[in-house]
Amino acid sequence: MKARDGSTWRVQRYPITSGGRTFARTRHVARQPAPAGFGEFSGAVVRAEATGWVALLDLFVAALRGLAALVLAPIGIALCMLGVRPWPVTARRLGRSRRIHRWQVSGRAASNDLLAEIVDALRTGRHLPEGDLELH
Repeated sequence: MKARDGSTWRVQRYPITSGGRTFARTRHVARQPAPAGFGEFSGAVVRAEATGWVALLDLFVAALRGLAALVLAPIGIALCMLGVRPWPVTARRLGRSRRIHRWQVSGRAASNDLLAEIVDALRTGRHLPEGDLELH
């Protein structure tokens, strides 16, 4: 949506939170220098084998996380609908100066009200409701 000042914003509500990166640890291990006391060839072999095992472990963990997400996502959405678990609401400013505002609201009706309040504040140029702010 376009704000009064001409900036572009994306205002959303999420019933479930997103996960992190899975293969970051694999790339970190692959960049490590060879262990002290090993020759250049044996150090490379040790590093390659360690990277292979870490990659397999990361793939296994990613598969388990995917399976858990399939099983637990409907439960998380149901808890949000019942008002037991808060809905994460975000407003992201798109473009060169990226800002992300975050709120946690319990109940679907309350999150609908907050979404309408955020959109109205952006369109009229008023300040956004109090929430967490991240600058990127």
